[in-house]
Order: sequence, then structure tokens, then C-alpha cells
Amino acid sequence: MLAVLLVLACLVAVSIGPVDSSVPRALDALASAGPGRPQDGAAVAALALTACTPASGSEGSGSAGESGAEATTTSASEQPSRIVAVSSDVSDMALLLAGPERMAPVSESSRSPHMGMLPDLARQVEATIPAGVEPDVEQILSHSPDLVLTTARHAGERTAGDQLADAGVESLALSSDDFASPEAYADALLRVGEALGEEDEATKQADALLEGIREGDESTAQPSEGQQTDGRHAEAAQTAAAEAGLTGTAPLDAELLVRADPDIILLEDFMGAGDEPFDELLGAEAVQQVPAVASGEVHIVPMTEASAVAGIHLPDGYRTVAGIVSGASAGD
Repeated sequence: MLAVLLVLACLVAVSIGPVDSSVPRALDALASAGPGRPQDGAAVAALALTACTPASGSEGSGSAGESGAEATTTSASEQPSRIVAVSSDVSDMALLLAGPERMAPVSESSRSPHMGMLPDLARQVEATIPAGVEPDVEQILSHSPDLVLTTARHAGERTAGDQLADAGVESLALSSDDFASPEAYADALLRVGEALGEEDEATKQADALLEGIREGDESTAQPSEGQQTDGRHAEAAQTAAAEAGLTGTAPLDAELLVRADPDIILLEDFMGAGDEPFDELLGAEAVQQVPAVASGEVHIVPMTEASAVAGIHLPDGYRTVAGIVSGASAGD
């Protein structure tokens, strides 16, 4: 039985749960603190931590603890041609489905190879919205949008959505739940596709995403000899989580990490920072005997593969995490 600790950038624990039968549930935890399920016979204790929002206002993965508003939209009589997408997650969706030609601006973060899902396409759009979760409504309106895409899990964008409605601008707001799992993301792609008049492309991309996840499920569905396939791993992971105190939102420090006692630690590579945000924590004397640290099983996972901004690259994150866990299982 392996315990895998999933750590995002700002060391604030949001949720913990087992990962059952497929690694995408571990990715769910990384992206939004969603529920999980045991994988490959290993009871995987999946601790999801929110990514940080630096003083400069760079947008992160968002706070998974926010409930978010329900997705809302108004219908347009024709395909929108001046789309404004406020944050990278919805910018990437619009780029994927409509291409750069119909984007008025994109989120500055979408241009980053460490955060954007399609940075090459994003760089083809001349105008940008500064990275952050407190958008300037006047700046948005200055682009004369005929559709604005926002993410209601960001508090500032919820406020912007209300102001846009008051200004009579059509908008679609996605909620936290739309990023809670690959399946939810696929459904959100369909809704965005409908708003953009790109239903066929949205269906194609959603189907491809879910097929990638299904292929990953099938590749890990057969347990190796001696591995358990019943609910005992889920129960064990939940019990271990409770004993470690990982049952709700809490800062992660050396004491909590020692109690969690993980065999593997996965670190989110937040905006290309690598393991630097975690140096102080992992360098603490108290954590040197934690199995994952002592055995060198501390791994960086790209933000573009395993976070709320991963999008269509979630199957890549699936394979990355599965490979790490399988390698550790083989050496166990």
C-alpha cells in the first residue's frame, strides 16, 4: 500500500480522499479537491492544495474551496467574433474551439508554456488581459466584446460577470464544478462550444479527452498478483488521512507532512517554479525521515498536465502520475 501526497504550490490543504481504480481521480484532487478512488492496488491518499496567487496578481489554479456560481450564458444570434476570455482556463477553451482569429484578447497566462494549454495559439493574439483574478471590467469592455468568458470560481470574475450583465454584454461563466474532473471539463467544453457556435469541434475535443481517460482507466484496471481490488484501500486511505489530520482545509507544515508519512510526494510545477516553493518545507530536518523524502520519491508534475488549467492535457497527466506510482510500486 502506497500513500501518495499531491502538493500544489501554496501549501494550503483543501481536501483528501482515496484514488480508486484510476489516476484521473488523483488529478481531480490536484485540480479541484474532488473525490478520488484507489488505483493499482495502492491506497493513494490524495492531498490537494490550492495554487498561489502572488502579489503581482498572477492567476493560479483557483481556490477549490469556493462553491462557484452555476454556469450561465445568453444566446447569440450568430457566431461571436470578438471573444474576450478573462482567465487562462477559459481562454484556452476558446482558443481550442474557435482559434486565435476570433479572440479579441486572451489571458496573458495562456501565453505561458508553464500555464497555457495552447501557448502557441495564444501568442498569435495581439491583445491580452493581465493575469489575475480581479479583472478590470472597463478594460474588458474596451475590446468591444460580443461574448465574454469568465470563471465564476474566481471571486473577482463573479463580480465582473454581474457588471457585464448590467452593461448588456453577453457572457458565459463557468463554475468550480466545471473543473472538478475530466468528465466535468468535457461537459464544459460542450457548453462553451455551443456559446461559440462550435458545437462539432467541442464534441470532437470532448470525446478525445474522455477517450484518453478511458484508455488510462483500461491500462490500470487489471490489478497485479496480490493486489486488493475491494474497498479496503479506500477505507485505509480515508483512515490514514483522518489520523494525519488531513480532513479539511489546513496549512501544510513539517508536522503535518510527517504525520501524513507519504511514500510518494507529487509537487505541482507552478508557473515553471519547479520545487523552489517547497524547498523550505522539504528541507526541514523533521521531514528527512518521511519515506518519500528519504527514498527520493519526490516528483514534479507539470501544472499543464495536472491542475485546473490542464484541460485536454489531463490524459498526459494521468500517464505521468501512473508512471510514477507504477515505478514506486515495482520497487516496493
